[in-house]
Amino acid sequence: MPQIYDASKFAKLIKTKYGVKSHRGLMKMTELRPSQNEINSDRVSSVIRSIKSGTIGKNPLVVSADGYIVDGHHRWAAYKKHSPEKRLPVLVIELSIKDALGLATAVSSDREKF
Repeated sequence: MPQIYDASKFAKLIKTKYGVKSHRGLMKMTELRPSQNEINSDRVSSVIRSIKSGTIGKNPLVVSADGYIVDGHHRWAAYKKHSPEKRLPVLVIELSIKDALGLATAVSSDREKF
């Protein structure tokens, strides 16, 4: 899956280079749907620890116009487990999930190499 480390920079890039609009907002857990099946439980536990300690970053989840998560699955899963009523900050790409994933993959940073 694409990795978007700076949502503001990503939003500017897709607007400038591709003319794709995006907007920020808050969404309920029930409004968000994962676009991947693989969620690492160790990573989710690590994110929960960051939530509890207040060291979680400020980058929003990146989602498609139809409510699918493009980037931020582990943060979503952690909040769903730890604070299921919390409304999460999101950057909504004004495209369907299929197009949003393609766009994000084309312009995002490479995944961590193993």
